[in-house]
Amino acid sequence: MELSKSAQALRDEFASIQGDKERARQHMSALENKLRDSREKLTSIKHKLETGRSMKDQMHEYREAVKKQNRLISEADKEIEALVPDLAKAQAKVNDITEVGAEKEKRFQKETSRLFDSYNQLKTAYDEIEHYVNSGKASRLARCMQEVDDFQREVKRLQDETNNTISQLHKYQGEIANAKNTEQKIVNNLRYRQNLRNIERLKGEIAELEAQDPEGDRERFQQQAERMNQKNLRLATQRSEIAGAMKAKDNELVHLMRQYDIDFKDAKDNYRKATVKVQTTKAAIEDLTKYSAALDMAVMKYHSMKMEEINRIIDELWKATYRGTDVDTIMIRSEAENTKGNRNYNYRVCMVKQDTELDMRGRCSAGQKVLACIIIRLALAECFGVNCGLIALDEPTTNLDRDNIKSLARSLAQIIETRQKQANFQLIVITHDEDFLSYMSCSDYCDHYYRL
Repeated sequence: MELSKSAQALRDEFASIQGDKERARQHMSALENKLRDSREKLTSIKHKLETGRSMKDQMHEYREAVKKQNRLISEADKEIEALVPDLAKAQAKVNDITEVGAEKEKRFQKETSRLFDSYNQLKTAYDEIEHYVNSGKASRLARCMQEVDDFQREVKRLQDETNNTISQLHKYQGEIANAKNTEQKIVNNLRYRQNLRNIERLKGEIAELEAQDPEGDRERFQQQAERMNQKNLRLATQRSEIAGAMKAKDNELVHLMRQYDIDFKDAKDNYRKATVKVQTTKAAIEDLTKYSAALDMAVMKYHSMKMEEINRIIDELWKATYRGTDVDTIMIRSEAENTKGNRNYNYRVCMVKQDTELDMRGRCSAGQKVLACIIIRLALAECFGVNCGLIALDEPTTNLDRDNIKSLARSLAQIIETRQKQANFQLIVITHDEDFLSYMSCSDYCDHYYRL
C-alpha cells in the first residue's frame, strides 16, 4: 500500500510538473514573440547604424542565440510530448504540491515581469539610439549595447532553467518506471497467493468427495445417465420425425410456389390494371355525380324561370280575356318528386280569387276550362316557340259565352298585332263562329280567307 501511495504521489507530482512545464512553454512562447519583435526593431537599428560594425556583430550573435533558444524549446516540447502517455497515468496529489506550483508560478510571473521591464528598457534604448543617430551621442549607444548584453544573458539563464526542468522530468520518469515495476511485482504476488488459496480449496473438495460413498454415487449416476440416454434417443426420434415433416412441408411449399408462379404469373399486371380501372372509374363517377348535380340545378333553375315566365303570360292573357268576376287569374303550379334518382314534376292549374288558390279541376265551368286551355297553350307557345311562331286553334270559342268570345278575339288580335312583324309567325284559326272572326278584325291582317 505504501508503494502504491508513493507511486500515486509520483504520478500526481508528475502531473503537476507537466502543468508547470506547459506554463513554462507558454512563457517561453511569449518570450519568443517578444524576441521576434525585438529582432525586428534591432534590424531597424542596424539599418540606421550602418557605420556601427560592432553593433551589427552583436545583433547577429543575438539572433543566433534566439534561434538556438527556439531549437531548445522545440526539443523540450518534443520530449514533453513523448512523456505524455506515461504522464497521463499520474493524476492526483495536486494539494501536496500546490504551494510549490504557486511559488514557481510566482517566480515565472516575476521573471516575465522582469523580462517585460527589460523589453521596455530595450524599447527605451531603441528610442535613445534613434535620438543618438539624430544627435550623435556615442555614450547612449554604449548603454544600449549593455542592455542588449543583459538581455542575452537573461535568455541564457532561461535556457539553463529549461534544461534543468527537462532533467527533473527525466528523473521523475525513471521513478515512475520503477514504481510500475514494483506494482507489477505486487500484482504477481497477489496472483500467486490467490492460486495458493484455490489449490487449498480444491484439496478440501477432493477430501469431501473421497469421504462420500463413491459406489452409491456411481450407481446413481449410471441410472441417471441411462435415463438421459433414453430421453436423448426419444428426442432424437422426435427430431427426425419433425425434420421429415418439415421436409415434406418444404416440398409442398416449393410445389405451391411453382403453381403460384404459373397461375398468377400476370397477377401483378392484372392488379395494376384493375387498380387503374377502379381509380379511373371512381374519378369518372365523381365527375359524373358533380355534372349530374350541376345539370340538375341548372334544369331546376331553368324550370323555375320558365314557370315564372309562363305564369306571367297566363296572368296577362287571363286578365285581358276573361270578363267574369269569380276568378281573378289562373296559374300553373308544379310539384317535384324524386323516383329512383329521377326528378319528375306534377303540374296542376289553379285559379286565384283574392289571394286564395284553388285547383280548377272540378271547380270551373266548361267555358273557363276551354279558355284556360287556350291561354295556357298561347303562353307555352310564347315561351318555347320563339323560333317557330305557329299557333293553331281548333274551335277556340267552344263553350264560351259572348263576352269571353269577344275578349278572346281581342287578345288574339293583340297577339297578331304584336307578332305580325315576325317573319315565321303564323296563326291558324279553325272556327264556325263568324262573329268571332269579325271581333278579331281579320280583314286588317289578311287578304284572303277560305269559307268551307
